[in-house]
Amino acid sequence: MSEKNWPVYNKQKAAFEIIFNFYDELIGELKNQFSIKQEEFKNEAIKLTGIQEFLKQSNVENYDTVDKRKKEIDLQIEELTQLLNEYKEKIKIDSANSMTQELEASVIKNKKERNAILSELADQKQYIQKLITLSNQYTNDIEKIDAAIMGVREINKYDFKLCPNCLQPLSTHKNSADCTLCGNSMENLAEQVIELKSEKRSINTKQNELEKHIVHSMSVRDELVNKTDFLTKKISQNERILTDLTESYVNPYLQEISFINLSLGKLYSENDELDNSLRFIKELNRLHLVLKEKQNELEDLKGQIDDQVVMNNKTDVITMLNVKFNEILEKFHFPKLSNAYIDPKKYIPYIRGRKYNDLGSLGAVTLLTVAYYLTILVEASSKEINSNHLNLLMIDTPSKNLGVSSKSTEFQDEEIFKSIISYFVELDKNMSSEIQLIVINNGYPDILPTKNIIKEFSSDGNSGLIDDI
Repeated sequence: MSEKNWPVYNKQKAAFEIIFNFYDELIGELKNQFSIKQEEFKNEAIKLTGIQEFLKQSNVENYDTVDKRKKEIDLQIEELTQLLNEYKEKIKIDSANSMTQELEASVIKNKKERNAILSELADQKQYIQKLITLSNQYTNDIEKIDAAIMGVREINKYDFKLCPNCLQPLSTHKNSADCTLCGNSMENLAEQVIELKSEKRSINTKQNELEKHIVHSMSVRDELVNKTDFLTKKISQNERILTDLTESYVNPYLQEISFINLSLGKLYSENDELDNSLRFIKELNRLHLVLKEKQNELEDLKGQIDDQVVMNNKTDVITMLNVKFNEILEKFHFPKLSNAYIDPKKYIPYIRGRKYNDLGSLGAVTLLTVAYYLTILVEASSKEINSNHLNLLMIDTPSKNLGVSSKSTEFQDEEIFKSIISYFVELDKNMSSEIQLIVINNGYPDILPTKNIIKEFSSDGNSGLIDDI
């Protein structure tokens, strides 16, 4: 085959190698992925160990224990806060008189009023800044107009032979559509100067009005500043009077309030620590799940690598194929079966020590070819092998040159074709969920179950593949 039709032979050889993954690159990629996953697993394990050590040193048992303690602390904080408010209310009642109450109300009212004025003052300052920016823009526009007017006056002092705009001789370039300056008269330039002066007067008018508005806005700002200063002084005076009125008052609940504040501080501190512990516990649980997932990924990759190592052992693969090849030929009742194997270099089937198409019998070629591709299908579809086979095989006329159509006496036995169909039925029973086998043939033995017959065709052409399937 290789000598007579070497392109087909080389293609078949390459296809065979692809099916059984005889490539080291695949193992290399898997090992590289395995190394990356190992490093990820190692990093996550370091994090897990660190958190476990922290929780151990912090005497943190588990999530339920921490959560229970947090609820206890929240209840204690609520009780102490309520007690503290009660003491404050008692102090307020004991120390209150009409004058202090009025002063306290006045201070609160003045502070609210001052805050509102401060907000209005900030808005007013921002508004004045925008007005000043607009006035500066007007000044820049006026300076540009003055520069333009001065330029027109200066350029009129000279008699040009070349256009200062396009640099073409004026005598040959008048009224040009490509230049906006050529052909313009002095009267036109004068009109432009008049327009510029008119625009300048308009801008000056706007700027003067704007300056008046800026002065007014600044006066509003100054009034707001004065109001703020007045309220600040008033608040300071009232607070000073309040201090003088309450200075001689001795707080009878001072010790209890100090103790409550101290207890609250400790509880808040412990509560913060428990919050940190809860975060660490949640992270610890997350890392456990991550490590479990990483471990599964590593085991899966290791299994793939082990499978591919087996597949990359060409001798083992060929040995496995030869066992199945002989098994199938025996079930086909191949006459005088002996020395059947697949050549490990050419991937071609041999029997009786000869290449399959050198036996001189087309019936033998049919049996060997069907057995050869069935061997590849069955072994490539087994669970132990991770191959690239499609798990699909189509066989056209397996009865060709067998039975009455065979010219060789030893392949005229009808039991041979019957044994082939029997093997197909056996494959359907054992591997129907792993492979798909499509067989086209003229006729079949009675042993073929009806469920395996997809379609029958009539010899007169009334029932055909294209029309009826």
